Amino acid sequence: MRRAGRRAAVIVGVLVVVMAGACSPNPRGTAGVSSPPPLPTTSPAWARLDWTEAGRLTGFGQEARISALAARDGLVVAGGTTGADSPTGLILLTRDGRGWQRADDPDLEGVAVEDLAATDDGFVATGADGSGPGVASVVLRSADGRSWERIATLPGVSLRRVVAGPSGFIALGDGDGGDGQVQLLSSVDAVRWVPVSSPAFDGATIADIASVSGGWVAVGSDARRARAWTSADGRAWTAAPMDGAEPVPGIESVGIRDLTTSGTGLIALGTDDPPCEGDPEWCPHFGAAWWSRDGTDWLRLPTDGPLGQWGQRVFSAGDAGFVVFDGSAVLLSTEGYDWPEIPTNGPAPRYLHVDKAVMTGDLFVVAGSWIAEEPATLGIGAARIRR
Repeated sequence: MRRAGRRAAVIVGVLVVVMAGACSPNPRGTAGVSSPPPLPTTSPAWARLDWTEAGRLTGFGQEARISALAARDGLVVAGGTTGADSPTGLILLTRDGRGWQRADDPDLEGVAVEDLAATDDGFVATGADGSGPGVASVVLRSADGRSWERIATLPGVSLRRVVAGPSGFIALGDGDGGDGQVQLLSSVDAVRWVPVSSPAFDGATIADIASVSGGWVAVGSDARRARAWTSADGRAWTAAPMDGAEPVPGIESVGIRDLTTSGTGLIALGTDDPPCEGDPEWCPHFGAAWWSRDGTDWLRLPTDGPLGQWGQRVFSAGDAGFVVFDGSAVLLSTEGYDWPEIPTNGPAPRYLHVDKAVMTGDLFVVAGSWIAEEPATLGIGAARIRR
């Protein structure tokens, strides 16, 4: 499995490339785009979003960043790092999105937290271990989000995703062998981890993973096409069919970079890439997206909506579907085809470049970069969902 492609390092770079892709329509047009699926009409929509907080999150260092959000039982946990020369794990907790408390635990020293997963018993975190000379990752566990315990150290791998499911955990990371290998690992208890090797992944790049009621879903690319796979146990994997996953005239390659789950299915985001000479980071890219009810079959979404913008992010809205931020506007969709704007009240986070979002009950919390000032700093937003 090959390493996933580079992401833009700075927001300015992302904006430049998005504008480049927006200057002309996607050459794909409607090729491979699927018809909207029949869905139940009982999904509870959001009637309004009342923002209660939007701004900088100060007191944690100029280079602090949040890499993950997780929630359970009304508690939101944010994970990241102080970003200093000697990074320290940053774990923040809130029950209202306004007042944040920092977890002060010695097991977070030297750890750059990369991802979080909520479990029935609490939370699991993964992060880079900066205590030694080589590449290594640590796995931590907490019952309350405040006190953390290191339960595993994985040398030779840099974990960037951990997902909890009914049968345990799946983690995704990059190896340090210099060969660009992506590593997938499984565990029943987050303590003992086993590498996953499947013929279904031969020649492929895994970009993201998710848990569903029937097991696990992975997405990525294979040569010049987008790919998806499913597994019941996290070890044996099978390719899933995808509409519009192949190149078309004017599009040289198709790939996937992100996967989001909600109560109405999954959305995978990726790119349609035209032929390019020079640095791919500065070449035009077009957004690509797919929806699936359970990961076993994927429908290609239209390219003329918000998900046609390269670099767009989509977040879970629970049983209401998915949410997208378009400037200060909040758009909601059940399956990714239609995106009506949701009315909002309060201080909308118009200067927040949202990277992460999570909901628990009627609380919706977002985190990212506050771009109203230079340099950009850590920013957060919180809202109450009105149904």
